[in-house]
Amino acid sequence: MKVKRRITAKAAILLLVAYLSLAYKGGDAAKYSDQSDKELAGYTQVKYCALVSHPNEYDGKHVAVSASYRYGFEWQELFCLKCGGDGKTWLEFNEDTLDNTSRSLRKAPLHQGIINAVFYGTFGGTKGPYGDGSYSYRFDVDFVRDVKVVSRDGWHPNSLNPDVQRRLCQE
Repeated sequence: MKVKRRITAKAAILLLVAYLSLAYKGGDAAKYSDQSDKELAGYTQVKYCALVSHPNEYDGKHVAVSASYRYGFEWQELFCLKCGGDGKTWLEFNEDTLDNTSRSLRKAPLHQGIINAVFYGTFGGTKGPYGDGSYSYRFDVDFVRDVKVVSRDGWHPNSLNPDVQRRLCQE
């Protein structure tokens, strides 16, 4: 039986940087290309606010969601500003997904930041709490696409200046 080990956002980013540098030095970068559309066809597209408003409907399902991802020391969460009060979603990477996400996340700030992206994975909406205990939902990442850096700070969205807030997921 294979046991999946969970890793924190900080560890995931550090492993990602080390992994990318080794892959590029070895000339194997082409081998780690983005996933094909065919591989991603089994994911149901859903808006983030619908996901957290109807967690039972999506619990345990493979979904694709556009959202903002805020990470740093002891936090890693998916959110959209208009539905942030509906529940916090802990984002989880594991060792198996590093191969699938490393190329997509190469632009992400190293220790903390906020990015917008399309996240593909499995949503957990009924067995919380997750993370440090303050997260109602969980999202286990399989793939990440269309990454755009919003902020190199991992500050809470309410603490960001209005220009940065406008670039966050707005749904």
